[in-house]
Amino acid sequence: MPFCAYITGTLFWYKIVQMVATRIGQVNIVDFVAENTFSIMMCHLMFTNIPNFVVYLRILNGSSLYGDFPVQQFVSNAWVHYSLTTCLVGFVCGVLGSLLVALLINKTKGRVAA
Repeated sequence: MPFCAYITGTLFWYKIVQMVATRIGQVNIVDFVAENTFSIMMCHLMFTNIPNFVVYLRILNGSSLYGDFPVQQFVSNAWVHYSLTTCLVGFVCGVLGSLLVALLINKTKGRVAA
């Protein structure tokens, strides 16, 4: 049953995306993300954890402001959500950082091929 749900769900969203794509036409940022999905997904979690890493470094340097930060969870798990602020800033860092990496990869590939 999960396999059938996976297949039907994938086909459903594929059909929805096809219909949306014909209506909106070609959009540069959408095309960029679509062409670089692999690189974006490979590095987004690293950038998402930047705010948690900053809090962790402050704790290592002796700060007592973050007494409720789950240090052991952060060290052993990449999916730590400390506070709403770190989640929101992490989201922005994840999106912008991974797009920047994809852009740098494309620029590097363009220079090597030229």
